[in-house]
Amino acid sequence: MAFAALLLASFSSIAAATSVDSSARVAASVAPPFNATTVNHFCVVTTDFNKTANAYAWLFGSAPPVGAISEHSWLWYRGANTSAKALLVHAPAGPAGFTIEIISPMDSLPSIYNELLAKQGNSVQHIGVNVAPQGSIADAVAAFAAKGYEVVFAGQGSWGCFAYVWMRDDFGTLIELLDHANLDCRAPS
Repeated sequence: MAFAALLLASFSSIAAATSVDSSARVAASVAPPFNATTVNHFCVVTTDFNKTANAYAWLFGSAPPVGAISEHSWLWYRGANTSAKALLVHAPAGPAGFTIEIISPMDSLPSIYNELLAKQGNSVQHIGVNVAPQGSIADAVAAFAAKGYEVVFAGQGSWGCFAYVWMRDDFGTLIELLDHANLDCRAPS
């Protein structure tokens, strides 16, 4: 019994030393830039699309997903246009509509995918969230900018617009803002 009490005291002191002021959490949650129910995927970036697709197939008991080349009207990466290409797929995972996106760069042109692969290798790269119908991608980007977060990658496809917000330092990953209703977005200035 003495050991259990000592263990409990140790955990209590660790918890007290690492606790976060709850008022900061409440203040930070007052005006979220989007509704958490709009999270629709997470993305794994990889140097070997087929190897990752086969791992997905094994994990979910399915056929390996087949990728397609990303097509965009324009792409912007850290202040400049880029024509980087990637092989990608959204493979079903979990509740209806939730997917695991697998992305593998097809070239060495500047892109967030090549940047993160160089820094950390194959890994979870972002969490994707729909900003519509409760707002627009411009509104969401402005909300993140007001908190000091920057857009590092953005583009427009035939399906709509996207912007990647750098939250790796505070949240451990990027956030991809998706706006399927907007077919006329602009690169960040």
